Amino acid sequence: GDTDFEADNGFRVTLANPTGATLGTATADGLILNDDPGMSIAATNASKAEGNSSTTDFTFTVTRIGDTSGPASATYSVSGSGANPANAADFGGTLPTNMPLSFAANETSKVITISVSGDNLVEANEGFTVTLSNPVGASLVTATAVGTIQNDDTASLSIDDISASESGVFTFTISSDKVASRDMTVLVNTANG
Repeated sequence: GDTDFEADNGFRVTLANPTGATLGTATADGLILNDDPGMSIAATNASKAEGNSSTTDFTFTVTRIGDTSGPASATYSVSGSGANPANAADFGGTLPTNMPLSFAANETSKVITISVSGDNLVEANEGFTVTLSNPVGASLVTATAVGTIQNDDTASLSIDDISASESGVFTFTISSDKVASRDMTVLVNTANG
């Protein structure tokens, strides 16, 4: 016996060297079924637009498997991840860290809600990871799940009309109606008229 959550384990018993008999079926297979408690996390509704104000809830489900007859607990933390990692500003100024998660005896699932702050900033989609740690009463089977904060803001570019003498320099101003945290490009062409 052990207390580690693991896959079911198989083994084979083989009969050999009979005396006073012959062998009919010489092998038999046994399967040790895991009965230890385990805990896994998965994204439930964790890829969505952030919104322009207030907060948007992203959800993750933690599931207990195996023996759930006793209580169990863990902590979870959020960190930026991927090519464009989210930062503390995306979560109201502080990344959730070492947040408690507790299961009563025979309780098999809990939903973790991560609130993402909306903004009007034009930016790339941002990634974050929710990580389980410090398990008590269960082993971690799947310890991480990923969320994606989808950008839902676009900028509108405008150019102004100007006039100047024919020997002067024409300077046009191109402006954006929103602040952007990523580069924006536009082609500029001239035409008669």
